[in-house]
Amino acid sequence: MELQYAQKQADFYNDLEDPSRRDQTIGSIHCGLGNPNLVQVPKVFGEKGELLWRHGSFNVRIPVCINRTTTRLNNSGSSLPSKLGLRIPLPYRIGEEAFPGNSEEKVRSEPATYTWVNKHCPDISVPRLRGFELTGGLSFCEPRSLSFWQRAKLRIWRFIHDLYRSGESITSDYVPQQRAALLDRNYILVDWIKDTNAQILSTVFLKPHTDLQSENPYRSISKIMISLASIPQPRIGSWTINDSRQISLTNRPIFYLDLLAGHDNRLIYQKNAIYSEDDARTQAKDVLLMR
Repeated sequence: MELQYAQKQADFYNDLEDPSRRDQTIGSIHCGLGNPNLVQVPKVFGEKGELLWRHGSFNVRIPVCINRTTTRLNNSGSSLPSKLGLRIPLPYRIGEEAFPGNSEEKVRSEPATYTWVNKHCPDISVPRLRGFELTGGLSFCEPRSLSFWQRAKLRIWRFIHDLYRSGESITSDYVPQQRAALLDRNYILVDWIKDTNAQILSTVFLKPHTDLQSENPYRSISKIMISLASIPQPRIGSWTINDSRQISLTNRPIFYLDLLAGHDNRLIYQKNAIYSEDDARTQAKDVLLMR
């Protein structure tokens, strides 16, 4: 499987690197810019051969640059950052071929989680979400990227909705709009996070470091976990957003399912996972109780 990733990645990048300027149009729509020429999307490799498109385990992040020579104001007069990140799930890494819909599930879940965390746990820093889109052309945009009349209509709808909504209802601020699909991929558009004095944790974690340096990430993760756990939830699951902007904790618990699958696979495939029959029964019992 790993040997196939290189070819699948090359094919996927070739499909995304399209000369029709669709990525520029996507950036201009979500930023409320009327002219796509104000947005620039570089190719995979720069002039010096450096890799400009970055990918992790499950996403590729494409830089979307806003022209610095403009005032960088959108329809509502708000300032825009000079750089955004277009995050697209890698279909060959998330099992899209075997299980169609995984990519859409991922893109529905992440923005819903951003929205919930921003509202209930403001002490947790998350990238600013500019918008996202699902295959088929259903696009969710910030209200500030819409025209004046669209924003006025939204305010009226929100006022009426707030009068009749239930206390547990959560409605996203992102406005759904059906339009022709430009990319035909599920994607998320967020602000680009880049600090010249900082490095990604995954690139430095295994390098030699002091006890204090080791303590910092674990302390930060602990604070995040405590903040999230301070708000009781009615069930175990993951956040998702439907076509009507309603956010609910109704999606399958992806993290816990993967955690359980990891324990199952260890007992099934790892030859030295157990050392006796009693140990095997004990571990199987623990996994069963956890499930």
